[in-house]
Amino acid sequence: MNDSDSSSGSWIHWGIFNIPPQMIELDEDQPKERNLKLGIRQVVNDFGKPGYHGPLGATEKHKYVFTVCALDEMLQVKFNCNGEDLLKAMYGHVLEKAIIRTYYGNKRKGEGLSVR
Repeated sequence: MNDSDSSSGSWIHWGIFNIPPQMIELDEDQPKERNLKLGIRQVVNDFGKPGYHGPLGATEKHKYVFTVCALDEMLQVKFNCNGEDLLKAMYGHVLEKAIIRTYYGNKRKGEGLSVR
């Protein structure tokens, strides 16, 4: 999950990989650890910690991008990998991908979460 409207240009809130192909869903509240069950791994996000870190209370609406990729193999990356390391390791292994863009920010009259 990437905040593409961050003041730094891009901010990784979550990266998870090596999800077995037979899995059709993930449990809520995954532990904030690098290594999960079944060989699933999480990157160190831009907050400096592994696992999911949700949107902060921005004063303006931000665009959050979720990208899901099917890969042709499980990835071998260093233990403390970050989002950039993950993208480099994925290069040449993406079979298919889907992108969901959402918008979130401080709620004003008539505004809230929207999905496009």
